[in-house]
Amino acid sequence: MKKLSLIFILFIIFLVPLFAVVTPPPDSILTLDFTAGLIANLGFSSRSVSSMVYPSDSILSAPLEFEFNSSTGYFETDTFYVFCQVFSQDVKVSLKGTKLTYGSYSLDWVNTTSDIVLSIDNNGTFSYKDVDVTPDTIPDVNCYELKLRIDEIPEDINWTGEYSGSLTITITSTGAGGETT
Repeated sequence: MKKLSLIFILFIIFLVPLFAVVTPPPDSILTLDFTAGLIANLGFSSRSVSSMVYPSDSILSAPLEFEFNSSTGYFETDTFYVFCQVFSQDVKVSLKGTKLTYGSYSLDWVNTTSDIVLSIDNNGTFSYKDVDVTPDTIPDVNCYELKLRIDEIPEDINWTGEYSGSLTITITSTGAGGETT
């Protein structure tokens, strides 16, 4: 009888874990995203960015195009934004652009919004000096509106070519190890 009781008790001990209720971890643990070493999110967006939520649904993924606006009489882009979400004080962000070129032809453009002041250097590179971001508080969100316009079309312009240029956002770490771009 003692043997039978011992076998029955052992049987129960092995069966109990099979019926234990397991609760899943809370949702906050399941959706945790982590990126090591991230110092900033930056990019171009079709909408203004005013929070630390990454604007994945409005990121510009297609090239920006200049189209003729009959109401203003200029070739212009749609309004778009450059944003920077900074997570470190040891960072500098700047924006530079190049002229629109096709072979030996080139076209200057200007930003028509007041968010960013345009200056041009001797190499034809547009530098936006007011975009340098050195955050006072972390995290920090900066967003600048842009709308580009071609002010002058030269008389000898080649209308058959496809002109291209670039806007480049550069992030530079200014931490203890010196500047790294």
